[in-house]
Amino acid sequence: MLFRFLFYCLLGIYTNSLFSQTGCENLSSVYDLKKTSQIKFFKISSEFVKTYDYRLKLTAYDSTGREKSLRNFNKDGLVTEINLYFMNVIKTQKYSYNQNNKLTEIEIQSPKGIMFEKTQFFYNDLNKLLKASHFIESGENDKVISYIKNSDECIENAVDSSGNKKNYEKWHVNYEKRIEEHLFLDTKDQIIKSETIEFNEAGNPIKRIYENKSFGQVNVSEYDYNANEQIAIELTKDKLGTLKKQQKYIYNENGLLIETQLLNSEGVPISKDVYKYEFYK
Repeated sequence: MLFRFLFYCLLGIYTNSLFSQTGCENLSSVYDLKKTSQIKFFKISSEFVKTYDYRLKLTAYDSTGREKSLRNFNKDGLVTEINLYFMNVIKTQKYSYNQNNKLTEIEIQSPKGIMFEKTQFFYNDLNKLLKASHFIESGENDKVISYIKNSDECIENAVDSSGNKKNYEKWHVNYEKRIEEHLFLDTKDQIIKSETIEFNEAGNPIKRIYENKSFGQVNVSEYDYNANEQIAIELTKDKLGTLKKQQKYIYNENGLLIETQLLNSEGVPISKDVYKYEFYK
């Protein structure tokens, strides 16, 4: 299960929302994951992660070998801190959880510990997420998000401090076709961006179509797996089928993911992520 967790950490829905972290569970029975949005390039997930024999550290490098980010995880496989670099640390994202491993707070800080923004998550006695509140640097609560769920759909509704509707997100699952759709909508219910993921019978994603309607951009990613059902390579093409980039996944002899390499269409390295494991005695 960890391999799919790491894969989904890298699967890209690059939203700037700090709200869309834990509210909409994956509605499909096809694969046992919690469907969440991302905070920029990293997905938070707390439902399916088990306790491991090691603590994970993930370091990202650019094509020159310069460190871009460092992500630390706890013993339950949950991210606790992300440091973003440009020569030195320029921003830190800290994550807090309750005793049931539910995400309770995300805070983005300056190198001196000054808060840039913060999101808090509130649960009922059954650990079901009720709402999330976002705070800006001044401490003002500028947004509140609530969740509407049924058997095959989940909607995240956001309002500002005056109760005005903000852009929102919606997930829908087609069980028969093994397809999950993720929509980003504006206040007039018009689709801004969309993502469609197709799964095989084993529950592994095989195709992802991302469309940004504002710019007419369409990216199609296809995934191949190794004999252990671990992601081996991801090819991303434009709407005409022209290869734009590729990402390779490298594992050690124990099947642990140790490196991902992002290459351009000609196979020239762009960046890489290195995974290191601190094993417990």
